[in-house]
Amino acid sequence: MGALVDSFLICGLGSLGQHCASLLKRFTRNETEISIAGVDLGRPEVWEAESGESLLDGGLVLGDCRREEVLEKAGIRGCRTALFVTSTESTNVAAALVARRLNPRVRIVLRSSRERLNELLGSHLENWVALDPTDLPAPAFALAALRDGTLGVFSAGGHSLRVVERVLEEDDPLLGVPVAKLHRDALRVISLKRAGIEPLPHRFSPTTAFFQWEPGAVLQSGDTVALIETAEGEEPEIESRGFIDWEHVRSRLHGLKRDGIVATLGRFQRWVEGGRNRMLAGLGCLLALLLWLAATLLLKSTVPGMTWLKATASGVILMLGGFGDVFGGLQDDPVPWWVLAACLLITLTSILFILGAFGLIAEGILSARLDVVARSGRLPRSGHFVIVGFGRVGRRVAEFFTRVLKAPVLCLTTDPDSIIRLPRAGFLSGDLIRQLERAHLSRARGLVAVTDDEVLNLEAALVARSLGKHGAVPLGLSIRVFDPEFGKCLDDLLPGVRAESAYALSAEAFVSAAFGENILSLFKLNGQTVLVAEFRVVEGDTLAGTSLGDIAYGFGAIPVHHFTSSPGGAAGKLLPSDETRVEPGDVLILLASLNALRRIEANERMEKQTWELGGESSLAPGSVQGAASILRNLAGVSLPEAKAFVQGLPGTLTLKLHEYTAFRLLRSLSPFGIAVKRVEPPGR
Repeated sequence: MGALVDSFLICGLGSLGQHCASLLKRFTRNETEISIAGVDLGRPEVWEAESGESLLDGGLVLGDCRREEVLEKAGIRGCRTALFVTSTESTNVAAALVARRLNPRVRIVLRSSRERLNELLGSHLENWVALDPTDLPAPAFALAALRDGTLGVFSAGGHSLRVVERVLEEDDPLLGVPVAKLHRDALRVISLKRAGIEPLPHRFSPTTAFFQWEPGAVLQSGDTVALIETAEGEEPEIESRGFIDWEHVRSRLHGLKRDGIVATLGRFQRWVEGGRNRMLAGLGCLLALLLWLAATLLLKSTVPGMTWLKATASGVILMLGGFGDVFGGLQDDPVPWWVLAACLLITLTSILFILGAFGLIAEGILSARLDVVARSGRLPRSGHFVIVGFGRVGRRVAEFFTRVLKAPVLCLTTDPDSIIRLPRAGFLSGDLIRQLERAHLSRARGLVAVTDDEVLNLEAALVARSLGKHGAVPLGLSIRVFDPEFGKCLDDLLPGVRAESAYALSAEAFVSAAFGENILSLFKLNGQTVLVAEFRVVEGDTLAGTSLGDIAYGFGAIPVHHFTSSPGGAAGKLLPSDETRVEPGDVLILLASLNALRRIEANERMEKQTWELGGESSLAPGSVQGAASILRNLAGVSLPEAKAFVQGLPGTLTLKLHEYTAFRLLRSLSPFGIAVKRVEPPGR
């Protein structure tokens, strides 16, 4: 029987598309082969991947991906997944809709930064995901400049988590602590690098990202340990609202109904007293109301035949400067001269009020327009981060600093029109390199250069290093590059300058999404991109019926949140225990490298070792249940089989276990006098 073939189509072979093609080839396994076809308007002049066009074993079709005949020629009807990653978002959306019409079962992965449109399309169309290639890598750029060991910050199940890396020094409280004792409800060790030893995959782990240590390892001075822990406070939600927040309006109307008129007037009074302009506006409204009443009463009482309706309307006209309109129609009416004079005074006073109101409005518009100048006078002077380039990536980085990390930022931009309001943010516009001299770099915490020119980013980093060399702490430097080889050269030549490619980082999320995973975030660990992936487990899924320990040690993925809709009620657990089992309908959030996701896709697990459990004496009746429960929970042994073994001691039981699980089992069963030892394979 021939190998199964999964066909993928990539529309748009720019930098992002080429990275996606290269990463897709990593998913090629013995049982499942991958065929990749490409569509672009022209043949790419430069290939960033070494294999070049040979990656497209399904062929390259030249043409507009929005045309049915082009997609048909590229084999859309037989595709498992189609990735639309051109640089034009409207083209991506249009082509994706055509592809879905031609193949209703195809999975769509779309490049788009239109958050509202992405949300609407995802809610109306199945097997469809839209990602923003500038949104996903922004935290990686920001955290690379942080220099406090924070590698990643993300949300899972409504909780804020962070991954922190630290080098253990002589006075560190973790020295001498066994790694197994740090396996707690709010803390986990996910990586341990011994001093002077590069992390290498061995028999314990399928990846270099996690689980590189011996199960009984004890933390020593010089070790580099990466921890995942709950962050203080909840991660702020970043959302975009429409021009009118109708939920806010409805809540205010409900408040008016609930509190009554007196309380509402009291709140209005306090609002008016909250500022000079508000007080002027309030006094003006009160004066206008009094003038209107005076004009209405004056006209009704002095002009014969004047009705209340006409007097009221004439009062409004006078307030709007219509003195001639009112008395031009009353030329035959016997109106006393003093009434004319009073009405003229009312009109003039009203005109002055209207001019003042327009002046306040103009002042507000001008102050909003010139807010850049105002902010420029309040530049952060210490403890801030400098962002060079305020394009789409720079904006995301600034939002991450100000809203997630609560850190002040100074943004440098060449386009004043790109500036938006952000809390704790200052702006400078003009020549980017010259503005660095005003950025107080000697007292800054870090600099992120994310313009569209990688050489300019490098120049900004070098200038910043020179200007900030006299600072109390080293300046964190993170720059955006487009050529990964250029970034590797910088890593070797300029230590301390973190160079990342936004498209290279995002491509891993796009490729993971092509296989059905929902990517929430990403960060870098041990030179690898770690993805925060959400799995919705269905019947027959690779993960269904598997314990979280087997997922962690078999696939090299770390469960950080497990949500189950059990018969007893829905419940979520942060950093769940290894013995928890995943059932269909559960939602699982994992930390996983692309290699781990590939293993889950192909159901390739690390091989378990053979272990023998035994005891030299029988257990007391009161200890049987406890020992049997440990066997059931940690080793997955059925309760009757576990009880039979425990009650039959002395005796032995042979099990297949991962080494980390066996170590935990040994620690838990040793108080009962039960030993756990590894059975070496024959010939060793």
